[in-house]
Amino acid sequence: MSIFNRKEKAPQKGVFVSPITSARSSKEHKESSYMDSMRSLSKAYERLPMELPFEIYDYVELVALYNPDYSQSVNNAVTLANPGYNIVIEDITNRKGRKLSEKLENKGKNINKREGGLPGIVKKLLWQAGVYGAMCGEWVLDSDLKDVNRFAFLNPKNIRFFWDEDAADWWPYQKINSWDLLDQEKTKLEQQQYLKLNQTTFYYQSIFSVNNSPYGIPPFFAALENISIQRDMVDSLKNIVRKMGLLGIIQMVIERMPKLADETQAEYEGRMVSFLSSYQTVLNNMMATGGIAHFDDVDVKNLAIAERAYGADTIFKLNEEQIFSGLHSLPSVQGRSYSTTETYANVSYDMILRNAGYFTQAVKYIMEAGIDLMTMVWGIAPVSVKVKFKENKTLQRLQNAQAEAVEYKTNVAMWRDGIIDQLVVAQRHGIEEPSNIKDEPESDVKQSSLPGYEPEPPGGDKGSQKPAGGEGENKEE
Repeated sequence: MSIFNRKEKAPQKGVFVSPITSARSSKEHKESSYMDSMRSLSKAYERLPMELPFEIYDYVELVALYNPDYSQSVNNAVTLANPGYNIVIEDITNRKGRKLSEKLENKGKNINKREGGLPGIVKKLLWQAGVYGAMCGEWVLDSDLKDVNRFAFLNPKNIRFFWDEDAADWWPYQKINSWDLLDQEKTKLEQQQYLKLNQTTFYYQSIFSVNNSPYGIPPFFAALENISIQRDMVDSLKNIVRKMGLLGIIQMVIERMPKLADETQAEYEGRMVSFLSSYQTVLNNMMATGGIAHFDDVDVKNLAIAERAYGADTIFKLNEEQIFSGLHSLPSVQGRSYSTTETYANVSYDMILRNAGYFTQAVKYIMEAGIDLMTMVWGIAPVSVKVKFKENKTLQRLQNAQAEAVEYKTNVAMWRDGIIDQLVVAQRHGIEEPSNIKDEPESDVKQSSLPGYEPEPPGGDKGSQKPAGGEGENKEE
């Protein structure tokens, strides 16, 4: 079946559905989707399947672990999408806010200890997204439904969506095997092996998807074809190295053996082949130890043919660049030295940072949903809690700081002239609301926004301050 296929309704018979009031509706361990087959982008791709089969998830799992470039791209996405975060409580000064802060701090340390608490959950969810293009799992409650015990990771490749007419939306099901179930559950399951999930505790976030399809698409899927070509090239290179070594082919010229008087031609040829084969075996054993010993009747030559393979590295590099395009990366980001300048590296890094933001948004949603669930089962009145991820440091911090200073000066000037107010100035600089509301800028701030203003040097005399236009005199433009 395909990720992009016809719309089906959820199975009506033989489905074991856990009650919504249970602590968990999934197991540890819908064969359909909404989209029609994708149209061909060009005739060059007509041979490729227009439907993305679920089996592709099995393939990207292996490639993400064993292919160096693919694995590095997944690791880059996980690293850059996780610069660290803070849990921000709206009103932490009152008693309710302090109590929630203590409980969340304790929960963050003790939940999923094997993964390292909440930070470990974030890291594993981001790895799922880098491989499958989606992250999912369930916040598991205790038997009394009074606390969140842990976060259970589910493999996105085992999630299927069926159309729910009542909800008018896709509903997630877990594809399970019979050995994942208890004996009493196996009898209820019958032929169907899809478990309806509770969307109050289970969350599935896709990073990239096609139109109305709920399924995530592996973010580096486009690189798979060229990775397959690269694999063939590496296998061929292994065979070449085995044949000719690093320096070329070793040629041994051996004096022909004379034919015996009573020997037939067939016997003579057989004796010659046997003699040469034994010589070759001895030569291979000698080469393995780093040297060749022979009698003076043998002529040994080295046929260097590496120069005859000129251009092979160019072909390999061209295919590698196609892989980097499919990985949404650039050679400099993958550690290659070609096509690299300082400006090029900065552009590459900024592009990767922007792409990593999509992963951060998805994991932020699941984390905030989990925290909201905790506050609900703890019986704490609704409190605004946000997970705010830190910003990655750019390679142009000085230029960015200078640009922000100019922007701030411009915004203050617009505030001074009555074009915008203080709230707009704050929001333009990432602050929701200023802590000290004012009708207009302070005098020193107002003065600093004037054109040509230069601050007074430390310890300087205000009367001796020279105009900004020149050396002791005003210069007109």
